[in-house]
Amino acid sequence: MLFTGPATTKRLRRLEDAGWITRRTNPDDARGFLIEPTPDGARRFDALLPEYVAFEATLVETLDPAARADLAGHLRTLLVAVEG
Repeated sequence: MLFTGPATTKRLRRLEDAGWITRRTNPDDARGFLIEPTPDGARRFDALLPEYVAFEATLVETLDPAARADLAGHLRTLLVAVEG
C-alpha cells in the first residue's frame, strides 16, 4: 500500500481507538509493535473480507483471459522477488 510511517501509525491508532486491534511493544525489538485483532475486530475483518475480495475480482474482470494470465505471471514474479 506504500503508506508512510506516520500515515500507518495514524491508521493503526484509529483502528486501536475503535477497538479493532491491540498494539503492544515487540519484546524482541522495542522500536516496533505487535498488532493483533481484538475478537470484535476479527469478526469485523471477517465480515469485510468477502466484500474486499469481490471488489478485487471486479477489477480483474475487466481484463481478457490472456491479460489475466499475464498479470498473474507478473504478480508471481513480484511475490518471489519480495519473499526472496
